[in-house]
Amino acid sequence: EEEDLNVLADDQVQQQLWDPIISIPNHTNLLQHSSQNKGFEKSVQYSGRVIFIVDEIESERKIVGRLEYNVKPSGANNCEIESSLYSMRVVPLDKRLPFFIPARSEIVEMLTNTSSTKADPKGENRKAKISKQRRAFRPPKLNDADVRQLNEILACMVVEHTIVVGFFRQNSWQPDHPLPPLRKMKLYDCEVDDIMKTMSDLALNPGLKSSSMNDTHSIISRETHILLAEFGIECSNFSKSIQQEVNLSLGNSKDVLNKGWAPSKEDLLHRRDFRNHRIFTIDPTSARDLDDALHIKYLGNNQVEIGVHIADVSHFVKTRNSKGTESALDEEAKSRATTVYLVDRVIPMLPRPLCEVACSLNEGVERLAFSVVWVMNLDGTLASNKVDERKCEKSEVPNDVRWGVGCDNTWNDFNNSTLINSKQSPRVVWYGKSVIKSCARLDYSTAQNIIDKMKKGDHDFSNMDEDFWPTSRRPIGGTTCEEVAADVKLMHEVAMKRRKLRFENGAIALNRTKLVFKYDTSAKKVKECEPYPVKESNQLIEEYMLLANYLVAERLLTHAGGRALIRSHPPPLSSILGNVIHGAKVAGISIDASSSGTLQKSLNRISCQCENTIMLQSLTSLLTVPMKPANYIAAGEYDTLDWRHFALNIPYYTHFTSPIRRYPDIVVHRLLEATLVDSADNFELSQKDIDSVAFYCNLKRMNSKKAQDRSDIVFLSLFLKENPILDTLGVVIGVGVKTFTVLIPSLGVDQLVF
Repeated sequence: EEEDLNVLADDQVQQQLWDPIISIPNHTNLLQHSSQNKGFEKSVQYSGRVIFIVDEIESERKIVGRLEYNVKPSGANNCEIESSLYSMRVVPLDKRLPFFIPARSEIVEMLTNTSSTKADPKGENRKAKISKQRRAFRPPKLNDADVRQLNEILACMVVEHTIVVGFFRQNSWQPDHPLPPLRKMKLYDCEVDDIMKTMSDLALNPGLKSSSMNDTHSIISRETHILLAEFGIECSNFSKSIQQEVNLSLGNSKDVLNKGWAPSKEDLLHRRDFRNHRIFTIDPTSARDLDDALHIKYLGNNQVEIGVHIADVSHFVKTRNSKGTESALDEEAKSRATTVYLVDRVIPMLPRPLCEVACSLNEGVERLAFSVVWVMNLDGTLASNKVDERKCEKSEVPNDVRWGVGCDNTWNDFNNSTLINSKQSPRVVWYGKSVIKSCARLDYSTAQNIIDKMKKGDHDFSNMDEDFWPTSRRPIGGTTCEEVAADVKLMHEVAMKRRKLRFENGAIALNRTKLVFKYDTSAKKVKECEPYPVKESNQLIEEYMLLANYLVAERLLTHAGGRALIRSHPPPLSSILGNVIHGAKVAGISIDASSSGTLQKSLNRISCQCENTIMLQSLTSLLTVPMKPANYIAAGEYDTLDWRHFALNIPYYTHFTSPIRRYPDIVVHRLLEATLVDSADNFELSQKDIDSVAFYCNLKRMNSKKAQDRSDIVFLSLFLKENPILDTLGVVIGVGVKTFTVLIPSLGVDQLVF
């Protein structure tokens, strides 16, 4: 096995590109690698479509299971019950027991009017028990006639995939119960009054069954509710207790959404002041939660200072509230784990006063940030500590800054089974709490316009129209368009050189087509569907965010030890990858997968030599199949080899740059602060606690991705319904015993056909 490994730090190009402090091994032969990482073989709950089982704990409601037809989870061992209708699997986090039952439209009738007299294993008649349960299953305010009418409504609304939510009281569901003792039930995201109103509307206007129930708006609403329920996406309003916590964290500011928010003098204490730096944001046009901003400064000697400033969400979201009890806001953020972006809506992880105002790095207002500042060479590599810091006169740290640290020069051992080689940091990096004031809110299109204009040598920004640079996105506070444009140009030049080095050194990008839609709410139609354009301005931001995340991961590993929450990406499944390579060889295409570097070089060569774009797109689609998803882990719970990020081809990585929309980033912020203030040894979460949080966030992130993909399919289906494509090319990219997989290149969609 050792022959299959090499040490990343011994690679000269990689050394210049990332200059890792910790030297860890790297897989060199992907086809010989077993891809069996036992650390990720934890039990994963299967998703379902029909009913959520919700545990009511005092005033809170917690989803603990989903129900689906004919699911036989493997590996449950003694936690599985064999029967004709039910099978059971332990939920990984809270060890509760969701059951799987038939997914038919009669499900409501089965739960509300159960008439079965099935005998139990001892031969005793359970009719009386079922009769008793029947009352518990009936929704409040609905009599038998209402239930029958409800069944008719459900049948016409969603055919066989109606979402119903059943509620039971805490600890009332015992392992020997074939069904949870539901005390009430309702349509997902509908109150009983809404159900009654729908029944009344249908009684007065039977035509609703075939018209309004099936218009585009109703279909989108219905299908969105279904996918939210299926993938466990919490979309209810934030509770009053959470809103009260938010108000307290904002200093009891009133009407924050309309009047805004500003930090107090106490908020600014011990922070490094970047308000006089030329800082700006670059985000999607529709973005309202701006959680990252940048600055760049030329230092001379072919070196630049880069600053990445991230919203200081952990300043507002504490683990304990002002009373010293567990924070409801933190618990809700942890439960949601991620913001979910669907085609027509955003389901935030945090309340709007935080994610859209106080934590959003909007232009022209003071905002609290967590910053990482480092020095780079113009060729895209990291600078050593030989840089002349006298040229950073505006970046000097005041004496009262407490939450920050300069050059890394210490490293702490931590419990791990594998010895780690380390060295002192050769770089100038500053981590710490800060205050910033962004001068402009650019979007990707505007930044790209600036890049294209500057490439032509045109530096005149005196006459610009709204399409080129909208007035609302131009700099304020005395900063000129020329200054911001010069910064964008310099950022772009350094970022593109670094990106070129990364991909030459083995980073992999299997970019599949991402569709974007435009929905006309007034006409209730999906008007446009087109591929999302990835611009160089997107790549500019990506490069600096990647590097900031990498530097934070390094700080955590060297100072927080096994508690470091990092993002691991394992190598692809060798058996499936081998099949793809063999199929490509039959088609006359040679792929070298001995390492991630040789795989990327093969893809680069193929993209340059292969004139058949359909073949290239099909090959890219096939290569995504063996790729495993990235996972959050606590470093100390895994071998160092498992820390690696395969796609980026780097030894360690984390997520630090999006705390508004990802809960793991909040944990990373807290850990990073602990390494700066005192010691992570006293951090409130243990290594195992952090790994449990990481595992839960992996599940929520996976479900979020599935929900987003399903939303895309819903809108694509509606678009094709209004704009049918009569003829298009389909490429068969996989053949099974009873199925085959078809890729539609024009849409970037592949589908299993039975």
